[in-house]
Amino acid sequence: DEKTNYMSLGLYWLRILFLKTVVFNVLITFKAWMS
Repeated sequence: DEKTNYMSLGLYWLRILFLKTVVFNVLITFKAWMS
């Protein structure tokens, strides 16, 4: 089913974006703590 594939792909990308944001925030916080 094409619609299901599209949905799972969208969820996959959302998860990647979410993880990137979390990692980015952690890095920023870490740098702020170190300085």
